[in-house]
Amino acid sequence: PVLDVGCGRGELLELLKEGGVPAYGIEINSTYADAWKSAGLDVRIADVSDHLRELPERSLSAITAIHVAEHLTTEELLAFLDLALRALDSGGILILETPNPANLIVGADTFYMDPSHRNPIPAELLAFLVRSRGFADAEIRYLKRSQVEPFVQLDGQSEWAADLESVQEVLRERLFGPEDYAVVARRV
Repeated sequence: PVLDVGCGRGELLELLKEGGVPAYGIEINSTYADAWKSAGLDVRIADVSDHLRELPERSLSAITAIHVAEHLTTEELLAFLDLALRALDSGGILILETPNPANLIVGADTFYMDPSHRNPIPAELLAFLVRSRGFADAEIRYLKRSQVEPFVQLDGQSEWAADLESVQEVLRERLFGPEDYAVVARRV
């Protein structure tokens, strides 16, 4: 089965269920228990480390953790990665999605709207940590939301067009770039 860590309202579990993929979630907060029950979702109230320790080795095909890593200390994140590697079968997939601090609005502002967030995690660092714990093919995937064109189109004939376009490109990426990213990796 697929394990969705920190499944929240259960949106991913519902999609997996619709697709016929065996899956269950764990959550430390029972706020959405009624919604899970009415949707027929298998959600267990559990701490991720305790739950992964109890699982048989190589018993999962995939583990997803959407907006979980930023809530963990570095030590907790490394322990989670070790336990996830142990629980995944050969070829099993790990997907970690987290806010993208390279987007300056996220890294300096919106990340902190959740007081339980610890620190933003740069994409390259998370990918390195995943690889360092034994996962293969760790790939960073930036998640674009709706495209916004915050700047006016420059007249190519203007003497300032080339200079301003390079400045606009940096601003587009740093202010209006992907708000989230995922590291997708595989257990060998």
